[in-house]
Amino acid sequence: SNIQVAIVNGIATFTPTADWNGSEALTFTATDPGGESVSQTVNFTVAPVADIVADSATVVEDTPTIIKVLGNDTFEGNDKVVSLDSNNGPANGTVSVNPDGSVTYTPNDNFHGADSFTYIVTSGGVSEFTTVNVDVTPVNDAPVANDDAATTQEDTAVTIDVLPNDTDIDGDTLRIDSASVPSDQGTV
Repeated sequence: SNIQVAIVNGIATFTPTADWNGSEALTFTATDPGGESVSQTVNFTVAPVADIVADSATVVEDTPTIIKVLGNDTFEGNDKVVSLDSNNGPANGTVSVNPDGSVTYTPNDNFHGADSFTYIVTSGGVSEFTTVNVDVTPVNDAPVANDDAATTQEDTAVTIDVLPNDTDIDGDTLRIDSASVPSDQGTV
């Protein structure tokens, strides 16, 4: 039988075998102290469910990444539809469902760290949901150098501190690696 029955104090508990679905008929016999008995058949139908498992993915900062969320899930039928839980979307990126049931996660610009979102699978008329935990790994972003200007008198040297108006989104300390000017305008 695909259904296990436990009778305790006259109450029957039915437990279907893991991942089994279908119909089963069970016959019960009740006997009184005088030996009289009666049998009754109970027909059970165990509906299929989508067994989905939480996912995790590592993605690179600033890089859209396809996550195959259905790869570790089990379905009783071939009909499955993936959708997103609009109340539990990613806080630090966006996610969209692809035609093959995978999803594309895109982190917000320059974000790195942990993020998560919830997806829903509907199969056989049953919907289940689970979470995808995303680890966005950082990349080194180039610094932003802003133009500088200085004025000096002819034949007079000038010192220009060029770094204060330059930035690095990663917080790295900036340094000057090289500088040049056209030879007819002076030397650095």
